[in-house]
Amino acid sequence: MSDFESLIKKQGYTVEQRRAGRMTHPRDRMLLQADNMLKKLASYKKPSQLDSKTSNSNWWSTTAVNGERMVCIKYGSKVVPNTSVYVTDTVADVTKAVEALKAAALEASEELWEAEEKRRAEAKKKNED
Repeated sequence: MSDFESLIKKQGYTVEQRRAGRMTHPRDRMLLQADNMLKKLASYKKPSQLDSKTSNSNWWSTTAVNGERMVCIKYGSKVVPNTSVYVTDTVADVTKAVEALKAAALEASEELWEAEEKRRAEAKKKNED
């Protein structure tokens, strides 16, 4: 009976273990997500392109309400509490907000990131019980 590793090697690839430190720190995951959001926003021209039926990865809300759109920090498809801001529903303002939130997250202390990870772990444990 073959295992996955040998089947993958048969296809010409080498199986590797996850590399240490690769996107393990919440700041690194958040930065990757922020950069992905900014790339996506760079391709948008109209506010209607910000709309979506569902998205747990975008940093902006799926629709605007009263001409405003919520923007918040997310990583791992979860909102970081107390990071939501409201901006005018324009691609430029949403982009500016994402850039500002990214800058704020970069300034966050190690203790703040550790507290967020602890909060997530506790929430996950509570949901498993």
